Amino acid sequence: MRSNKGYQGRSRNCSTFAREGVKKATGEDVKGEESSLLLFKYVTPNKLFQDTKKIKDTKTIVDPNGKEKNSFVEY
Repeated sequence: MRSNKGYQGRSRNCSTFAREGVKKATGEDVKGEESSLLLFKYVTPNKLFQDTKKIKDTKTIVDPNGKEKNSFVEY
C-alpha cells in the first residue's frame, strides 16, 4: 500500500490486499490463489475464504452457503 504501485487485476487486486491482512493477523502463509486456463495464478475472494477457513481457530461469521465453492473464472 505504501509503495502505491496501482491496481492490477491479476497481481495487485482487493483480494491480494485482503490476503496481506490475513497473513498479518494469523501469522500463516495463506495463498488464496486460483489458476486460469493460461496458467496465471491470482488471488480471488472465494479461494482466500477457503484457505483462511482451514487455519486453526478461525471462525466463520457469515456462512456463504456454498457460494465460496464457485470458481472466479468459468471454464
